Amino acid sequence: MSGEGDPIGFVFETGLLKRAKRTGWWMAGIKDPESIAEHSFRAAVIGAVLAAMEGADPARVLELPELADEARQANAHLSL
Repeated sequence: MSGEGDPIGFVFETGLLKRAKRTGWWMAGIKDPESIAEHSFRAAVIGAVLAAMEGADPARVLELPELADEARQANAHLSL
């Protein structure tokens, strides 16, 4: 992942998540797995709905799936 002082690189690498397929599904034999971005979006929506139902802050919950995927990308768990 780009350095902390490189916002353009960060935004570019975040855009790559829409093309990167979730490798765990490939290893499980799924022929057309969802992208990391698709997974993150769905996780964020589910989290926000559950947070609102439980009286928590949906906006805070929306940040968590995105940050988790960025961390995985930075730690080279993804094969882009």
